[in-house]
Amino acid sequence: MAEFDRIVVLGSSLTALAIVRAAKALRIASVLLDTRRGIAFDSRHPIPIYCPGGNDEFLLQQLEGVASKQSTALIADSDGWLRFIVRCRPALESMFASVLHPGPRAIELCLDKSLFLDWCMENDFAAPRRYGLEAATNLLPSQECPLLLRPEITRHELAKSVPKAIEVRSRAELDRWLEQFAAAGVTPSIAQSLLRPGPHEGDNELIRSQTQILRRRRRQVIMNQPAQRDDDGRWHATESDEHCATSKKAGTEAPAEVTAWKLLTSACPGSACSGACTTTGNSPAFPA
Repeated sequence: MAEFDRIVVLGSSLTALAIVRAAKALRIASVLLDTRRGIAFDSRHPIPIYCPGGNDEFLLQQLEGVASKQSTALIADSDGWLRFIVRCRPALESMFASVLHPGPRAIELCLDKSLFLDWCMENDFAAPRRYGLEAATNLLPSQECPLLLRPEITRHELAKSVPKAIEVRSRAELDRWLEQFAAAGVTPSIAQSLLRPGPHEGDNELIRSQTQILRRRRRQVIMNQPAQRDDDGRWHATESDEHCATSKKAGTEAPAEVTAWKLLTSACPGSACSGACTTTGNSPAFPA
């Protein structure tokens, strides 16, 4: 990027903000263009161009005013702007010295999950097996489950109606989610799930039981540790209590506060303490 003196960023997300900051560090001027006001518009570094509701033609006009065929690069921060680049690639390449993305075919493959999995299979890349909707109805129950359902084309505006990804482990789950995707007008990409299996119900019960035992033991140990309060109302542990605690300025002798803090923090690892406590000599003081 050293040959460019300006970069135009399509989008104003957190990704766009990171690009703007990186450009600043490289002493490259930046321009930010978006149809919505994202967090990157709060940066003082780029020249902002806000185009609410702008169509492709209007956006190209705005870009033409800041582009240079000799020294300006273009980059997109999200799927929507990548699709804009695919639609308008010839016009953009005539304006900018470089469009910092691969060609339309590569972008389309990466934006469509089903196409990408098919491409991986055709080119002998290891990837989860993909299933078509017709085939998927005959998969469960079988050794093929669990399956992973995702929108074939990412559409962030539909996040409340369909999940970004959902694992299904039964035929009933599959049918329910297929109905929900269909109701939202979203084509699902169905593939083999490579997520690690979750704990079974028996495992959950064992985890809960062991957790309760550990909590009881910890409480018994902590309640036997003495605590004292200084004249200024700050609680601190005695020398027999080696590490963490918390602050408490009201009340009287309160080993319960010490208990609560230590239950929350487990056991403070001494020198590896995260900073919740401050140590004075051999008596760690509770922070105010």
